[in-house]
Amino acid sequence: MGLLIPEDKIIEIISKKIYEKTWTPNDVSNFKIGDNQIIFCIDTLVGSTDVPNNMNLRDATRKAAVAVVSDFASKGVEVDIMLFSLCLPEIYTKKDVEQISEGLNDAAKEYSFIILGGDTNQSTDFMITFCGIGLNQNDVINRSEAKPGDIIATTGRYGLHALGLKI
Repeated sequence: MGLLIPEDKIIEIISKKIYEKTWTPNDVSNFKIGDNQIIFCIDTLVGSTDVPNNMNLRDATRKAAVAVVSDFASKGVEVDIMLFSLCLPEIYTKKDVEQISEGLNDAAKEYSFIILGGDTNQSTDFMITFCGIGLNQNDVINRSEAKPGDIIATTGRYGLHALGLKI
C-alpha cells in the first residue's frame, strides 16, 4: 500500500512550514563551516515495502547502509561516519539481531566508514534508518543547481531496484 499523499507533496507541505517556501530536496544535504562542507544523508529501509521476501536480514541491513553510500557517491563524496536507528518486531530473535549486526559490519568494512552507534526500538515492522555524515573541502553541487548542458553520470541500470521488489 502506498502513501495517501505522494512523497513530493509531503516534502512540499513540510518545507513551506519550515522555510516558508518550497524546498528543492536533495538526497544529500550539505552545510558549510569555514572551509569545510559537512555532508549529511538519511535513508530508511522498511521491511514490508523495501525488502524482497527471500532477502535475509544481513543483506537487507547492508542494502540500507549502501543506499546512503550511493547517495554520497552521487555527489562525489564519501561517508565517514554512520548512525543508525533500528526498529524490530518483538518476534525477532538473537539470531536475527546477529544477522543485522553482520550486515552493519559488512557495509562498514566494504565502504570504510565508522559506525558511531544508534538507537533501537520495538515496532510492528523491521525498519532501519542510516544517517551518513562526511567532511569534504570541495563544493558539493546540489541537484537543484543542475542546468541544461551539465553532464550527468550514473552507474548500473535504471529500475533494477524497483524491478527486484516487484518480482
